[in-house]
Amino acid sequence: MVSTTQFFNRDLSWLSFNERVLSEAGRRSVPLMERFRFLAIYSSNLDEFYRVRIPFYTRKKATEDDLETLEKIKSIINRDQNIYGNLIREQLIPELEERGYSLLYDSVIPVELNEKVVLVMMDSQWFLNIHDKPGPESSCEARSIDEFAAELKQIVASHPNQLLVLVMHHPMYTYGVHG
Repeated sequence: MVSTTQFFNRDLSWLSFNERVLSEAGRRSVPLMERFRFLAIYSSNLDEFYRVRIPFYTRKKATEDDLETLEKIKSIINRDQNIYGNLIREQLIPELEERGYSLLYDSVIPVELNEKVVLVMMDSQWFLNIHDKPGPESSCEARSIDEFAAELKQIVASHPNQLLVLVMHHPMYTYGVHG
């Protein structure tokens, strides 16, 4: 009989692979747009991981080993998400700016399409993540759902008589995996 200690946990292996994808985004020898593609692949892989593997750990009959693995998963994802954010803020965005491009991030972005319609784009990923929410040290303007709701109310109030279209990757209230 083969001991299970000889095998690496498949979920930790999945995250390890995704870390290697993320590390490619940090390599300055990789062309800039390819680095963004690696970030997109990393994000897509992480979305799939949440959709496919996290339910296994959050089920009602999770064992002590499962809960221990979930804590490792949270730690790895937190670390990787910080690396991801630092790559964007400290390397990729400055490189884009050096080339004359501007990128809006870290806030809800309202864009008036015409006098009747406003497109409001936001990152809703952190509503779903099991890892820690943005804290005081974060550059994210909304550090809680209440702060996010207040910001959204301000946008609604500042665009009376206009149709607001919310665009986000994940539904805000259904906590669904894709929107």
